Amino acid sequence: MDWQSLEVEEGDTTLTPCECCNSTTAEITGYILSKTQDLAWYKARWSPAHPETPLTMVVYTGDWSDGGLATARWGSRISVYYQPEPGCSLLDWEATQQDTLNSFTPLDRNDILGSSYEPELWACVDAILMKDQRLENFVK
Repeated sequence: MDWQSLEVEEGDTTLTPCECCNSTTAEITGYILSKTQDLAWYKARWSPAHPETPLTMVVYTGDWSDGGLATARWGSRISVYYQPEPGCSLLDWEATQQDTLNSFTPLDRNDILGSSYEPELWACVDAILMKDQRLENFVK
């Protein structure tokens, strides 16, 4: 699977005041579609006034239908940064977050790295970064 073959459908955009400086923090949602199925949905959050602070993204995969079980739904956290050098990192879920998550199974770095799911996740991340127009200024 490669990112070029995926489609991104933009969802909601929410702008809120930044907690530290009262400038704008953006949170967006969207969907990733392959030719045959809905593949994933995502959330991304960043502050345009703080380019030194990474964008944090969560990619959700699995069965998100009304009857889907938490054990068949997964969430993966990714940090995207452009300063001092561009790159992405997988993030572990904090213990306090894991204790409150009951609608999906949080995947940590060790769950993803080397798995058959890893290439799919990175294709989704690349598609989001390259195709979601709301990230255009962040990705520059």
